[in-house]
Amino acid sequence: MEAQVRIAAFVIAVLVLAGAGAAAFLLVRAGDGGENGAGPSQEELQEYFREVRLVVNRIDDRTQGEQVQRPSEAFNVWALVLADSAAQLGKLMPPAEVKAAHDKLQTALDDGAQAVGALAQEHGDVTSLQETQEILNNDDAVNEAYARAGEACRALEQYAQDHDVSVDLELC
Repeated sequence: MEAQVRIAAFVIAVLVLAGAGAAAFLLVRAGDGGENGAGPSQEELQEYFREVRLVVNRIDDRTQGEQVQRPSEAFNVWALVLADSAAQLGKLMPPAEVKAAHDKLQTALDDGAQAVGALAQEHGDVTSLQETQEILNNDDAVNEAYARAGEACRALEQYAQDHDVSVDLELC
């Protein structure tokens, strides 16, 4: 057991140095192994929700901050941002109590990325950003993915609130 702790500490140090703080958090949390039956500590919850907030609340900033040469490129940018955000969430290990909501959010972002990617193929001839926004707003698959992401965010926020953790996820 002591050797496992040393190995875990070494791996954590390497990950932190490599800029993978979220993954290090997961290894620390996994070190307990669930043997004591206790839920996540307040510190673990705060770290988890900090990481989720960083991913989720940057989606709009990242999509709006990208400059595109042609309006049709906006679909690809949005699809890439959603897919990347889903991948970032996939690197986190949520507390067992919110795993379902976390997975639902990740899946919704992935589905949104696929739906927007399909729109890029279908509407490569759009001529204005307003037109791309109208297409997005009227697409059933995009709206359904967005609705599921919102539900998942609200569930995560409720869990955080119930456990005295302050979090504001902009997708809610």
